[in-house]
Amino acid sequence: MRKIIMATCGVIRMKDSAWVSVRIQVVGGRFNAESLEPLAWIAQKYGSGEIHFTTRQGLEIQDIPAEKTDEVLKALADAGIPAGGTGPHVRTVSACPGTACRFGIIDAQRLAQRIFDQVKDRTLTHKFKIATTGCPNSCAKPITNDFGVQGLRKEGQTAYVIFVGGNCGRRVRLADKLPFVCHTEDEVVAVLNDTLDWFCAHGQAKERLAAVMERLGVGTLIEHLQTAHGARGGKQ
Repeated sequence: MRKIIMATCGVIRMKDSAWVSVRIQVVGGRFNAESLEPLAWIAQKYGSGEIHFTTRQGLEIQDIPAEKTDEVLKALADAGIPAGGTGPHVRTVSACPGTACRFGIIDAQRLAQRIFDQVKDRTLTHKFKIATTGCPNSCAKPITNDFGVQGLRKEGQTAYVIFVGGNCGRRVRLADKLPFVCHTEDEVVAVLNDTLDWFCAHGQAKERLAAVMERLGVGTLIEHLQTAHGARGGKQ
């Protein structure tokens, strides 16, 4: 039970099991400046004094003695710094600068935070990665995530293009683009919840969304999402 709990709260065992790293939840690569000082203090007191920037815009305190894990988690909680980003849950959402960039069409940062706040507590069959990107330049790489959102200008209106089933790692798979677009953040969140519901209903332990789609047929999920979107009155 202890191992399961540790695996879901951002604690990662290092190559030498006497040491661990603790992952910090950072949405969209943005971290509150006020939290930098306590984070640095914790890294210096319990770790090597260095903080690792992950490939998904997160932070990790490394080289922590395993027996100090509880102290580190308490220190982070006391400082208001959320640990997490491991286990069978939605990972913290990656995002580009969104409308802060001159090319941004959608507010990728706001959408990333909204998505994460709504789904972060869901327990899934395996990890689930999400990225939001402000324009077709796709700097946040939505097609390599389980669920990706890309801003687009279509017929003079703002649209949200959705991708599902992307995966990196040992078995790389580029995501499939859904045959419809969303026009509001509410629609995007609804499609995401439909995707997570389908994933939980059909996924097996340690099976990523891409693997479930390939096992059951790629069109199975896409047709399900298209039908659900249409039933809500969404445009096809």
